[in-house]
Amino acid sequence: MGQRVKPFTLFLCIVIFIYIIFGPMLICKGLNRPTPLELMKSRNPKWTGIIKIWHVEEYTICGKGSVEYWLRETIDEIEGRYPEVFFEIRSMTPDRLNMYFQEGMNRDILPDIISLSPYENVVPSNILENLAEYFSEEELNLLIQPAMDIMTDNVISGLPYMVGWYTFIVNTGLVEDEYKPISALEDVDWVDLHKFISKATCEKREGRKAIEQFGFITYNSPYSKPLECVADSHIERWISEGMAPEDIYDITYEDGWRIFGREKRAGVFLAPTKSIYTMRDMQKKGEDFQVYVLPIPQGTNIKLDQIGIYGLLKQDNDYKKMICIDFLKELLGEAMQTSLDEVGMFSVRRDITDIYDTDKDMQRLEEQLNGLYKYKK
Repeated sequence: MGQRVKPFTLFLCIVIFIYIIFGPMLICKGLNRPTPLELMKSRNPKWTGIIKIWHVEEYTICGKGSVEYWLRETIDEIEGRYPEVFFEIRSMTPDRLNMYFQEGMNRDILPDIISLSPYENVVPSNILENLAEYFSEEELNLLIQPAMDIMTDNVISGLPYMVGWYTFIVNTGLVEDEYKPISALEDVDWVDLHKFISKATCEKREGRKAIEQFGFITYNSPYSKPLECVADSHIERWISEGMAPEDIYDITYEDGWRIFGREKRAGVFLAPTKSIYTMRDMQKKGEDFQVYVLPIPQGTNIKLDQIGIYGLLKQDNDYKKMICIDFLKELLGEAMQTSLDEVGMFSVRRDITDIYDTDKDMQRLEEQLNGLYKYKK
């Protein structure tokens, strides 16, 4: 008569056998704990509907095109990933945005993703998601320092996704031929600029009418302040000695471009990259406009205020929140950051440095940006 196997022994063998097969998988799964974003994807019910984006163009002055058009690639990608979701972009002025938040903030009409200004807190921080837990330290360390400065105490109320830049546009045609053209100089400093601006400042006459010609012009707006961002004693001197308009702090970008680009009454325009593309459009139309693009001279105290930022309003549905975060992550991806040349802007990532390799003017500005914030000192 054969020996019987005891029930407990059989049970123990079965348990050991199951552990040998499935134990490593369970241990591996435990070690690889899902991120908060993965938890939202797996545990929450699906959501269908419209994700609204309010974009404020005045917060950043793009060189060309529109951010709405540039975003289309990311929106198509996300909508393809989540067929049940649609994105709606609405262009919003600062005044209209302020009105919505001054009238009680009805959440039903507010967007999901919204432009934030580096200069003012129109959107209360308590209604914005803290994005810190959804972006890894590795992802955040890719950002240049001015973008990192927006984040405080492990709180990320808004995600920077692009930056703009200032430059000097020089109308070399205003100065006589015997003066060495500034475009012939390899490295232009403040002394060179001062000589040019002094030479370009004069008064001309058209019949009996006196026409004032300025050496220097710029502008000032609530969200783009080149006179604060490019600080140097030479600029203060140009203003105090009458080489610039008396009301220079009240001049809008449109008025600055009119004086410099249309009326040809200024030698140097301190402006965003938009002026480069406007100048090129004029030249394509046959305008005789002899200009040269200069980076800000070395050694200048520079502040970067043209930073595109999107905030995410707090969401009731985690699945919808996850889709919004996926959208923001796509904006920081290499494909979108290297395509910022489509709107004449620059990458917020320190590892992306050469998106203007075929555009000499923009390449010089990008190289300056790289030297300030991207290359190791």
